[in-house]
Amino acid sequence: DNSTECRFVTLLEVLLSYSGSNWEPSDDVSRLWIRLMQRIPYQCAPINFRRKAYRVLVSLSWVPSSHKGLLAACSIEERSLDPVHIPKSSQTWRSAIAENQFVPRHDSVNQLLDRLKDETDVCVAIASTQSGFGKSTLASLVVSHPSIRKSFHVVWIRLINHEEEPDNNSEESATPNNPNHHNSHVDTCITFRAYCDYVAQLQDQINEHLQARKKESDTNNGEGSFEIKFPKCERRFEEPALRQLRERQAIEETKRRVAKALYGRNVLLVLENVTSDSQIPLFRFHDKQSLIVTTTVPDLQNVDWQVDLERFSPEEAVDLFLLQAGLPLEHPIGQTKELAAVLSSKDCCHYQPLLIRTMARWCRLKSITAGSIQGLLEVLREIHSLPTGADAHSPTNYHDGPAATTGVDPDHPSTRFLFDILSLMMGPSRRNDSHHTTSAVFVICLATMAVVFPAPQRVPLDVVLLLWEQILVVEPLAADEVAAASKHRNGKINGNIGALERRRYVGLIAQGLLHMGLIEIYEVDKNGPWIEIHHEMYAQFALAMAQELDLGDSFEQTCQEWHKAFVTSYFEHRIQSGTSDIASKNSLEYAVRSLPSHIFEANMTQMAETILTDARFFESRVDVLGWDRAMSQHIHDCMELQSGIDEEMSVSSDTLVVSPVFSKTSTMIASFVNNEGDEPDDEKSQEKAADLINVSTALYRMAFSLAEHGYFEEALTQFDAAQNFMPDSLDLQACIQYGMALGLL
Repeated sequence: DNSTECRFVTLLEVLLSYSGSNWEPSDDVSRLWIRLMQRIPYQCAPINFRRKAYRVLVSLSWVPSSHKGLLAACSIEERSLDPVHIPKSSQTWRSAIAENQFVPRHDSVNQLLDRLKDETDVCVAIASTQSGFGKSTLASLVVSHPSIRKSFHVVWIRLINHEEEPDNNSEESATPNNPNHHNSHVDTCITFRAYCDYVAQLQDQINEHLQARKKESDTNNGEGSFEIKFPKCERRFEEPALRQLRERQAIEETKRRVAKALYGRNVLLVLENVTSDSQIPLFRFHDKQSLIVTTTVPDLQNVDWQVDLERFSPEEAVDLFLLQAGLPLEHPIGQTKELAAVLSSKDCCHYQPLLIRTMARWCRLKSITAGSIQGLLEVLREIHSLPTGADAHSPTNYHDGPAATTGVDPDHPSTRFLFDILSLMMGPSRRNDSHHTTSAVFVICLATMAVVFPAPQRVPLDVVLLLWEQILVVEPLAADEVAAASKHRNGKINGNIGALERRRYVGLIAQGLLHMGLIEIYEVDKNGPWIEIHHEMYAQFALAMAQELDLGDSFEQTCQEWHKAFVTSYFEHRIQSGTSDIASKNSLEYAVRSLPSHIFEANMTQMAETILTDARFFESRVDVLGWDRAMSQHIHDCMELQSGIDEEMSVSSDTLVVSPVFSKTSTMIASFVNNEGDEPDDEKSQEKAADLINVSTALYRMAFSLAEHGYFEEALTQFDAAQNFMPDSLDLQACIQYGMALGLL
């Protein structure tokens, strides 16, 4: 009987009757335990069996989570959990894990699996108030389980805090020239535009899942593409409360449409970085969909069950260290008191997963030249030499640089230890250590990635490699280090390297950062590999270390130069290779979406005007992003350009100068209406009517943005252009006429 009650009773009976070292469990019991991802090894000691029973019991969702009671029932004494003592029972459950594979927090994994497999319409939360405790890792372990993959369409969405990065083109933008300027907070915490972006991610991932399933089966199972038609919710001049009401209604309508499209599909949605109770109901679409949320909020509402992550157990800490150090789980290093002391110390790892992982990667690098034992001894020796307590310090410029705005306490012991480990592993030492080698290349490359492609986002690998190639040209410290390495390797006189050799070195840099565990490189489709920094703390370390290097300018100026380096590298590659060889589809999509933002960051105003008025770039945006997304992004970029011009003009003149980019963009938008051809039939007439609405809507959005920022004359021109197309939409016509009237006033 596979019922939960039967499993529980069987476990208790076995636990009570267990005696002798040669006892072997029956096949029925073994089969049930295997179903729970556990195995009973033959001839295991009673204490080991009781520990196994404890883990299985707490994996059952309905078993009371009274740890002390279960510990006592399973004869686990408090002294056995001494942080310095590594219980031999860790070998017991390792036998259930495949070779070189480690499943951390397997109790929590089993509990979550039990909830998700036995119930529908369930929302579970994975919570930790501190960073680096493995919230996303636990979620990924759950959704990668075969039973979940078989039963659910898994969708992964990371929420972004839009309050920290206001969007001038969003529903809630607030500027000094905005007639609707206000400081009220939207109840949903998510704007309509942002919600549509998240739903678009859901749509894309489900379509990828359907395509993969179709290829695996080599048959057409009748499942078509998954498509959501978003409701219209155009911005207009109105009271803030009315605007919020309309936006909430549009979000609810979108949610209803998603629920209808998802009908009959089992969906498991992982929602990362949830910061508000009100965000969760927006993503609970129907009763066959379950939800996993990760959060730093300790007592999140609107969830059915919450897992609060604590520090690793001594067993888990050792196993994670061995895995990340590239050692087998049975390696004798795992039983040493020296390792146990470092893993448990409050001044070192303190059983925190990210710190353990980072130290293990450092040991892995040491073992390449010194061997595993000697490598660990060297690491421990350097760790013991680190300053602690009042003598410890954070990087000199951390409190004043961009990393200081992330909310991480640089003086927290875990932050200090992480930064010390990383600086010893790949960055400049803050102590005059004569035999510690500084690698400016790794620090600068990781920092440029954190600045130019800030987390949380993944970017195409070849885009990052283009940036790094240019960095090896424009940053003297990086160029000199690579030239010295080339001179030593090849015996060159001056060590100067050409483009091909520089490209090879860039590949080696990526491999080095990957082996250190600081970046992740992976493929999710055939459009090319992606890259991202493994954890936001690594990015903050790189920023802090880069500020300590002698880069010549202020760090703000340096960041601007890094964006300029990326833009320059992109255009040089495009000229040399041609537009058809921009590498991958993912790279092309990134370029047409985000290249103008890098140009703005580089303060290259003239180039921004050139690219935003380039018809080929505009058409590429429409082809790659689709009409609505392309128009929203292009209008947003035009307004960013205008803001930059205003800032420059404010120094020399009080007169507002409107960029010609708006009139040229208006012409490019209007060109998408086809007025040629023979007498249209009904189908062509419907297509033309839809085109007229799309074009008029885009012109209206641009006019609204101009008026919202105080450029009323140019706004009236665009309102008039939108009205001239006579769109077959009464709502749109009313918005246009009202906008014109307000602009005239």
